[in-house]
Amino acid sequence: MCDKPLRLSAVASATAIIFLGTGCATLINSPHQDVPVSTTPPGATITVDEKTYRSPCKIKLARSRDHRMVIERQGYQQETRLITRVPTAATLGNLVLGGLIGFGVDAISGANNRLVPDQIDVRLIPASETLGAAAQTETEDRVIVSGT
Repeated sequence: MCDKPLRLSAVASATAIIFLGTGCATLINSPHQDVPVSTTPPGATITVDEKTYRSPCKIKLARSRDHRMVIERQGYQQETRLITRVPTAATLGNLVLGGLIGFGVDAISGANNRLVPDQIDVRLIPASETLGAAAQTETEDRVIVSGT
């Protein structure tokens, strides 16, 4: 009979430690976010945070910082995408419920952020289109110059 109050206080203590040791966003969000990446055509090499993937893929990125993604495929122009972090509404919850401790925990882990864009879809441009556009511009420049 004496065990019940002890169990109840142990559960209450454990719950308090969980809430005081984490922020609101940490309870709602992971410190990481999965970002789906697709390319047309598929099979491009995706490099982000010094790791390499093949499209289509889903990349787990830390919410605590911005990321630079480089997308490459033989015969196509290289593309670069920036993925940036923005604060979420859970940051406000920290001020109300978690105080400075919760805010600090979430800020360090990045759980109070979300990454944008949250999905990357890239249509790769053939390298020949770039060369053709440059040659066309050069030809137009010569025509204009020769006409004067």
